[in-house]
Amino acid sequence: MSRPSPSTTPPLPGCRIVVLRPAEGFAIDPGPLERLSLAIGRGPARDLRQRLHLDLDQRIPMIMRAYAAADHRLLADAARIVAETAGALGYPAMARVAADLVRCAGRPDPAALGAVLSRLLRLARNRPRHGDEGGPS
Repeated sequence: MSRPSPSTTPPLPGCRIVVLRPAEGFAIDPGPLERLSLAIGRGPARDLRQRLHLDLDQRIPMIMRAYAAADHRLLADAARIVAETAGALGYPAMARVAADLVRCAGRPDPAALGAVLSRLLRLARNRPRHGDEGGPS
């Protein structure tokens, strides 16, 4: 009796198949930065945006160190801040993936944790740097 190939095997109930895109693009939602600029002015918004970018630059390596040390509490805390920061910068995919990482850190599924972390790192690597994202300056 032959076994069905993995590509023809239906997923288990409650599971969904996710297609990984190692070279996914990076979408920017200008809304959060525009609202910030209107609320506090262009200069202060530019300064805050720069601080948020610096925070991301520090949090991503912190997440990697926490993962290497299997410190899931620190990983979840840092990922939660990355989700909030990415949302404030108008990076919806990065915010969503960082929130997924928070959820994965609380579950006993190392494969899912590693996969979601890989996606977050890919998004972080491909994100615009301060001054590259356009929007209000």
